[in-house]
Amino acid sequence: MRKLHTILLFICFFAFCNMTHSQVVYDYNAIKKIKDYSEMVFILPSKDEAINATFKEAVNEYYKLDIKSSFMGKKEAYKYWRKSKRTVLLAEIKRDFDMERMLTETEFDLIGKKRIMKLYLKDAALGMDKSDFLYCVNLMQYIINNVSKLKNSNILKDTPKLNGNRLKSKTLLVREAQIKNIDSFGEIYPYPYKVVDLATYNELVLSQNKDYLYLYQAHKAGDVSAVLYTEWRIVDASDGALISGCSSGTAHQLGKKEMGLLLKKIN
Repeated sequence: MRKLHTILLFICFFAFCNMTHSQVVYDYNAIKKIKDYSEMVFILPSKDEAINATFKEAVNEYYKLDIKSSFMGKKEAYKYWRKSKRTVLLAEIKRDFDMERMLTETEFDLIGKKRIMKLYLKDAALGMDKSDFLYCVNLMQYIINNVSKLKNSNILKDTPKLNGNRLKSKTLLVREAQIKNIDSFGEIYPYPYKVVDLATYNELVLSQNKDYLYLYQAHKAGDVSAVLYTEWRIVDASDGALISGCSSGTAHQLGKKEMGLLLKKIN
């Protein structure tokens, strides 16, 4: 009996870790019913009016779903949500404190009758800009528009097979600060790529240029360590489609090991 109890505890712990630390998680059945909601309320992410203005600009430019949208502050939005009997969606970028690991994660949540989607973003303490807002809006839309093609609640189990062929036909944008060795990057990435500065990266990503993929860097709490782990994503600039993703632990620059994990999911 004790042995069975131990096995059950291990299974529960393993399932919990997979649920809470999957990279891009969504509720498949809830997404299929997303059109039943009457409105999507985007919660303003900051007390800084300049950041809120950039967020509004990004949503107004990139949000394309056939669900009415609006902007509200957090208190107003949740009051409106409760009053609607949860018939509206809340889209929120928030900093979530992990009590167990004493860390703060930045995430994008989509909430209907319950939480429908969770995406990890770049640590907000590093500063967020329009490209971060584009990433979460486009990825949310990609999941909603393509849910019929997806089989797993963690999208990164499906997209390497669905979208991996895009690596050969499109150029990967990489920021200089994201990689360990600029000169030898071609040795670890066998497809077209371009190493650029931040200004060029943002310009090409925000224009949704169909010729480019881009490397996005997110963060989440580590499994045991009191540090933020780095999450890497390869994303299509044109439609927000994920190609691949992996965690590189505490390494904040991408090298041979991390690229190997990204490409392993595709090859």
